[in-house]
Amino acid sequence: MQSVMRGRWTDAAYCAGLALHGREIERIRRPTEALPRPHVFYALQLLLPAPGASLTQGPFAASPLNARLTLRRTAHRENRHAPAWRLLRPMSPSPEPSHKTSLLRRIGSAWLNVVAKLGGTALSFGVYIALARWMSPEAFAEVVVMLTWLAIATAFGGLSMPLVVVRHVAENLAAGQVGVARGTYRFALAAIVAVSLSLGGLAVVLAALGWLGSTPGRFMSVTITAALLVPSVVLTVQTGLLQALKQVVLAELLTNTVRPILLLIGLGGLWLATRSPLAASTVLAAYLLTALLLVTALWWKARQALPAAWRITSPEDNRRAAMHTAMGFMLVMIAAALNERVDMLLLGATGRPEDIGAYAVATRFGQAIIVAVNAVSAVMAPHFVEQLQAIKDGRTAAAQDLVSRTARTTLWLCLLALVFFALLGPWLAALFGPHYGHAYLPLVVLAGGQALAALFGPAALACTLAGSPRVAVASLLAGIATNAVLNLVLVPRFGATGAAAATACGTVLAAGLSWLRTRQMLGIDSSVLASRQSAVITSAAS
Repeated sequence: MQSVMRGRWTDAAYCAGLALHGREIERIRRPTEALPRPHVFYALQLLLPAPGASLTQGPFAASPLNARLTLRRTAHRENRHAPAWRLLRPMSPSPEPSHKTSLLRRIGSAWLNVVAKLGGTALSFGVYIALARWMSPEAFAEVVVMLTWLAIATAFGGLSMPLVVVRHVAENLAAGQVGVARGTYRFALAAIVAVSLSLGGLAVVLAALGWLGSTPGRFMSVTITAALLVPSVVLTVQTGLLQALKQVVLAELLTNTVRPILLLIGLGGLWLATRSPLAASTVLAAYLLTALLLVTALWWKARQALPAAWRITSPEDNRRAAMHTAMGFMLVMIAAALNERVDMLLLGATGRPEDIGAYAVATRFGQAIIVAVNAVSAVMAPHFVEQLQAIKDGRTAAAQDLVSRTARTTLWLCLLALVFFALLGPWLAALFGPHYGHAYLPLVVLAGGQALAALFGPAALACTLAGSPRVAVASLLAGIATNAVLNLVLVPRFGATGAAAATACGTVLAAGLSWLRTRQMLGIDSSVLASRQSAVITSAAS
């Protein structure tokens, strides 16, 4: 009887507060969805919780009203002056999308992200072509050097914190630990800003001392590039935050597609207005302004996507776990960078100049496959992180289905790339000149190796996200060793084609070892045949 009376008083307080303030409330479906703004009835709900309920789960989770009533937004707008009790109706849960529909939506997002990634790459290539035409050779060389050092400094200054944000924010939001998620994000942001300010300040001091060259305008270029470093690393963390919130395509569009478009519009308009070559400092200043605009846009979109509980929950310290994860990701990134470049380094030491040039062209196109595969993996990552607790509890069905579908999407992508390069490879190689026609066969071999590696699925990423980066590091090191040995054996006899074959073998070996260890450690078969094998076993058992 007491609980019933308590519920009626709560409902009455809600209606009174609604009638006085004329505000609308949205029903809370999950703790991570948007919470209503604080009003008078919000405080009354806190004062009248359900018997035995805990206030730590949020005010509306502790209220009996949350379980029985909801307010319709349109009804409130149309009947603003109507009695408050007419606007209330029994709560009926909205239908949740089925598991299959959700997976199909993720697959569509993966393909859309691939298109956005490749489109952004093409637009960035267009920016370089435009700058080469709108600038003098000396100024263009200055910008290229500054942007190259900026890319290196951003990689080191980022401290792999974008991946840390994806890993911990997605996992903790799924577990309802908003404070831990917010604490991880704040620590990541503070760490990268401190490191980037230190690196930028050091570069300015060295430039002032003349240690970074004495060409005209070098100090100005270094100073603008140092200022550009801070928003560049912040942009990577903001991108990671949007990815953790499952806004992967939006983050990709803003960072890699909108940026070159803004640069082309701004610099193109400036060149048309002046009809004179653009200075290096002008171009770098345009990059800085674009980065600041994108940081603001990403911050605004993340604020919209974040749960309202994010703003009212105090951040909790998660530095130790974040640093441990960051170190693991850094090791994986270093091993992956070595794996992508060991073939070119060894070919440069043992190969002929014409083989080096042809292989450089082949790897340039082969990088497009890696970019597309990474786009698919970026869509999978936040969804997989949400399943980590279930994997620890031995419930791997959802994670298995997600990984298997991602593996098949990746395989289709690699097969399409293989067919594309097999048909149009000679024409693509001819774009670089008549001396690079023999880049066709190495390109097809590299694409074939990527397709074979795709058969094993995203095993390395799955283990890394699950907190076992040593699996990816060990597999990549084994691939590097295989690549190096085969390069030394095959390059003297087969040239660029031998280097491509060595790289393909190392890539397939690394993928196979990652698949084996992932199956042993997580109980997840990341290969493209996993779900089909499970279906065969299930039908045989029935």
